[in-house]
Amino acid sequence: MSKKEKEADLQDFLLSKMTQKAPRSAEWGTYEISRSNKKIMSVIKYVLTTGITTFDDVVGGFPIGRIVELFGLESSGKTAMALLAAARAKQGFISEVIRAEDGTLSYRPLNPDEFEVAVLYIDNEGSLDDDNKIKINGQELDVITGRCDTIEGVFKMTDDFLDGAELKNEMDDRSDKPGKLRFYIIVVDTIASTSSREDLAQAWGKRDYPRVPGEISKGFTKLTRRLSKNNACMICTNQVRTAYSAVQESRGKRGSVQSWLYSSPGGLSLRFYASHRVYVQTLNTIYRLTPEAKFAAGFQIGFRTLKNRLRSPLREGRMVLLFDKVQGGFHNDFSLLENLIYTKFIEVAAKEKGTDFVCKFSRHGVVPTTFGEAQVKTTLDEDDDAPTPRRGSRKDPGFKFRAEWPKFYADHKADIDKLWQAAVDFTFNTPGLDGIVVDEDDLEQADEEA
Repeated sequence: MSKKEKEADLQDFLLSKMTQKAPRSAEWGTYEISRSNKKIMSVIKYVLTTGITTFDDVVGGFPIGRIVELFGLESSGKTAMALLAAARAKQGFISEVIRAEDGTLSYRPLNPDEFEVAVLYIDNEGSLDDDNKIKINGQELDVITGRCDTIEGVFKMTDDFLDGAELKNEMDDRSDKPGKLRFYIIVVDTIASTSSREDLAQAWGKRDYPRVPGEISKGFTKLTRRLSKNNACMICTNQVRTAYSAVQESRGKRGSVQSWLYSSPGGLSLRFYASHRVYVQTLNTIYRLTPEAKFAAGFQIGFRTLKNRLRSPLREGRMVLLFDKVQGGFHNDFSLLENLIYTKFIEVAAKEKGTDFVCKFSRHGVVPTTFGEAQVKTTLDEDDDAPTPRRGSRKDPGFKFRAEWPKFYADHKADIDKLWQAAVDFTFNTPGLDGIVVDEDDLEQADEEA
């Protein structure tokens, strides 16, 4: 018998003895043991996708059975993302995580007819307008809403919601008819706006020590296992705080996502228990679709992953939040454009004007197929100020203004999707990891040789 087989036999022996002596009473809480090559207890089986390609491909969506912290400064899209997640859950956009032998992940969308979803939205910010029906992606939002002043109230409301979920499962177990697969989404918007019951009972102006961090720690300690057991995802928005000088330093650097400048209230418990931590920040206060537009069309938002169980962490991306009454909210096409610009797969030739966008197909080894003979001609050719291509080179296709992008993307979706996939590969393959570093001079040389 080989050494490896003897080691395996020893582990099986110990595992069987531990299983025999495992406590059965509820007072011990969770007590599970297994061989790692047979069962990974912390595996993520399902995810909720947002429909924003840049967020889903870089972050991986929201993992079912886990806690997510979405934190950032004011007006950075936290509530908009929370509402989008709630709406997408009710619309059935949940996928099964498929793991290949090489460790790569892919998603298989579930059939909405085969499962049920319930959503609890704890609106401590007063973000939901009571006088109007909320529509997300053209559909009316239909969720259970709640509001509470204390952190104890948040966890009590969450426990009551999950108690109902577990009771429903018990009823199905006693029934002859098998129940559907069920998912539960809990949104807390925002966890920073709560106090403890003892804090609320204090006399006005009296302050001794903060109690909320301790209550958050106790609440999440009991909640983590219940979320996993019941296919539930808890998404907590959290507003960061910092000195005014740090805010100015961050906003003064255009296009910079500097999560390290800020701290989130509530102590360290939420960041410890969260499997996903995503920082969001408004990057520029005026997002115009044409240079002559007098008013902003929306925000450009940068996001950075600090913890991630589905993708490599410490990755950044871009999203666009529009103000339009009909097509407002996160806009997938413009989010894709800004992420391609951020990764330099699309470049802005006239940066001072914010015009003349050029798709860098040749630089990144992507062969376009949808442009035909017009592949050397672009919408920029109509503009006398457009940059002149290098002699002997073929001009990469492009467009003039951001407003032209949705039609340009629709007309050449197959090529743009290939360009985006190359950008995703670039995002998750750190330059220099295998000793290969590409600098700007090399890229310019590649353009000249294309």
